[in-house]
Order: sequence, then C-alpha cells, then structure tokens
Amino acid sequence: MIFYEDSHSIILYERKREEKQINLLQADSGQRIIPSFAKVAQKIDRPKISQFLGMIIFVVSLAGLFLSLLFRDKVYGKRIIISLLMIPIMISPMVIGIIWRFILNPEIGIANYILKMVGLQPLIWLGDIKYALSTIILIDIWQWTPFLFIIFLSGMQGISPNLYEAAEVDGASEWGLIRYITIPMLKPIMYIGILIRSIDSFKMFDLVYILTRGGPVNSTETASLYIYKTGFNFFNMGKASTMSYILLIIMTFLIQRFIGKKEIV
Repeated sequence: MIFYEDSHSIILYERKREEKQINLLQADSGQRIIPSFAKVAQKIDRPKISQFLGMIIFVVSLAGLFLSLLFRDKVYGKRIIISLLMIPIMISPMVIGIIWRFILNPEIGIANYILKMVGLQPLIWLGDIKYALSTIILIDIWQWTPFLFIIFLSGMQGISPNLYEAAEVDGASEWGLIRYITIPMLKPIMYIGILIRSIDSFKMFDLVYILTRGGPVNSTETASLYIYKTGFNFFNMGKASTMSYILLIIMTFLIQRFIGKKEIV
C-alpha cells in the first residue's frame, strides 16, 4: 500500500488515474461500434436463444389456437374458465418471476416436493445449464398463451356461421371446417398476434432477470439483458446505447419484412 505525506499528492494521484481511465475509454469507444453490432446479433442468432425464441412463439401460437378452437362453441362455465386463464397475463412479469423462484426453489420449492412424492430426484431448475432455458420457456408459455388465445378466440367470433353451415351441408368434416374455413379466415388475426408475441420475445428482460440473471454460464442471457449488464453492471453506457439502437434497427427491419411479406396492414 502506498502512503502519501500530504493531501496534495493524493489529489495529483487521483487526477492522473482519472485522466488515464478517460483516455482508455476514448481510445476504446471508437473500436466498439462494430463489435457491439456483432454482440447483439450474436445474442439474437445464438443457437440456444434462437431456439428459445422460436420454441416460445411456436408453442404459444399452437396452444392459443387449440384453446380458441376448444372454447369456440358453448362450453359449460366458459366465462369463468376464460377469466381464470387470463390471470397470468394480468400479473406483472416481475411478480411472476418471484412466484416461480419460490416454486422452483431447490430447498423449499413445491416443484421438487412433488418430484420427491412420486419418487423422482429433485432438480436444480434454474441453476443447472441443462434445465434453466427450458424452464424459462415453459414459464413464458404459461404466461403468454392466454394472450394469443383471447386474440384468436375474438377472431373466430367474427367468422360468419353461414360458412360453417354451408360447408356442413356439403359434407365437410370437423377437420375440414378448421382447415378450409377457420384457419384461412383467421390468418390476418394470427399474423398480428404472432407479430406482437415475437416482438415481446425479442425484448424479453424482466422474467430472465428475476429468474436467472442470464445464467448459468450465460445460457439464458438475452440481448436486452446483455445490454443492461453492459450499461449498469460494467458502466459502459456508450456501448450499451449503441447496442440498444442496433437492436431497435434489427427489430424494425424484421417487422417491416414481416408486414410487407404477409400484407396484414
């Protein structure tokens, strides 16, 4: 440890150290724009994260379509069941993350308690690289399936019953009604719902932050979480700001391609 004889020497030492850090940051900032783009692209295109986003969008869309077909006709207790299904999307993702952390806790969580009851070994749901990403996928599917369900169901309510009646007169089966009437008529609504869900998946932050902080070994780290860590953990605001703009440009480009291709607006 270095001891200084007077306060003047301390002030000079601190000033030189600050000037050195500023020079290093200035020299480094001009070289980080292209690597920043590469980092954001890597977080989006990384195989596990790509599978993560694709799996969420596919399963949520399929589950939402199945539920909407199930509740399209009159079902006993339909209003109560739909109200209960809407509960997950009415809760803040931060609160959902806290709830699931308690449920999946290796020591006191009910998930491992159930596994022990059926004779299975308890799992480290959020701390094991084999299970962490899959666990977050399942939680996200549980939370956001009702969102697409209610969108698809509202779209089905707008399809004229006359179309189904005419098809039934012609001898169409139940599968034929779904394949040739329901899904084609529902496509514009499906595209809108999937687009909104895709955007939300790209910017996922709060659920991952509460559950795993991007771990273990960055296996669940998304682009938004990486940007946050860069800015607020490593205090590199310039790089974090650049990556935020890059992520915005990438998302805008993908949205434009999707809208232009599907001609939904």
